[in-house]
Amino acid sequence: MAKCLRGVLAVGALITLLAVAAPAGATPIAPGGVLSPVPSTTGCPCIGPFLADNGLSPWANGTFSGRYRTVVYERAGGLLDFLYQVGVDQNSTGSVQDLLMTTFTGWLTDVFYYDEGSKVPNSVSRSSSGAQLDFYFAPGSGMVNPGESSRVLVIRTNASSFTQGNLVISTGGTSPSQTTVAAFAPAASAVPEPASLTLTALGLAGLIARRRRGSRTK
Repeated sequence: MAKCLRGVLAVGALITLLAVAAPAGATPIAPGGVLSPVPSTTGCPCIGPFLADNGLSPWANGTFSGRYRTVVYERAGGLLDFLYQVGVDQNSTGSVQDLLMTTFTGWLTDVFYYDEGSKVPNSVSRSSSGAQLDFYFAPGSGMVNPGESSRVLVIRTNASSFTQGNLVISTGGTSPSQTTVAAFAPAASAVPEPASLTLTALGLAGLIARRRRGSRTK
């Protein structure tokens, strides 16, 4: 359990987040894109330290509750990775189906997960503006259920500075129970990606609905 993110959120919701090196499996996702399956990488070398770390923090919406951690890692060249992991309390009445991260407008993003934690995301989608990324866990046994955690989710960027962003933790469905917590995100981009110059951001409900429609047609 001391290695990297292994055993990060077992029953009891304990996180041990250590720094990681560059993986080979990162895959770009452009605004409006959907990626399934989400690539993974193993054997993180734990080289530390992080530029920022929110520590083990609680989240709750009534009895839907758990712990989360998000950090900023500076890789070679001074560019930033944003790492997230969410666990659900053993006595929580809800399970996590969607994790949405903002704001990434104007930045290139590669996505993958480290093979530490319990649940693997089924897909990841990016809003047409590029602002939001949505890691989706398939309903039922694929969700992050009580006593479990997500894998360590990574958004690799070409940003070199960061600010406060948001992480939305949601049960999904047509009437989701959700909570928004403070996370980290790239600082505002001076030069947006071409695909995001004329497109506007989708709302949370619209992003989830679009991804649901896409998964039903597969």
